[in-house]
Amino acid sequence: MQLPGVGENLARRIETYRAEHHGFRTVDELRRVNGIGPKLLEKLRPYVYVEVPASTEEDEPTEKAVRPVVAKVEDEKKSFVVSRKEPLTEPIDVNHATAAELRRLPGIGPTLSQRIIQTRQQQPFRSVEDLRRVRGIGAKTLERLRPYVVVIP
Repeated sequence: MQLPGVGENLARRIETYRAEHHGFRTVDELRRVNGIGPKLLEKLRPYVYVEVPASTEEDEPTEKAVRPVVAKVEDEKKSFVVSRKEPLTEPIDVNHATAAELRRLPGIGPTLSQRIIQTRQQQPFRSVEDLRRVRGIGAKTLERLRPYVVVIP
């Protein structure tokens, strides 16, 4: 979702396509995803590449290997990789979660996870709405987080 022109729905369609087709073989294959036309593909091209795993047999494709489209984003000498997060099996308590647990939440990376921890150290969260006290968590991010978080005093 950090790619230009990719929102929540399109990100979901990309992930679905990737799962159903055992990954992408080329960046151009993104055109097969509903909602990615020629213009959007050209907008995405500088940010994505296809990582093909090394084959265990000589030049034979790996059947179950997932070849993710990975976006590298440059930001003030820091680069990070946008990748699939491990799915959550239960809501995360934002008053007690570690930074690593917080990063499993949609839209939460290293910076926001640290801000959540700093904010709760100043004053524990009393409700999910209190996450709005965290710089960088606006109304849209809060709504995206709401199904995945709880607040236990």
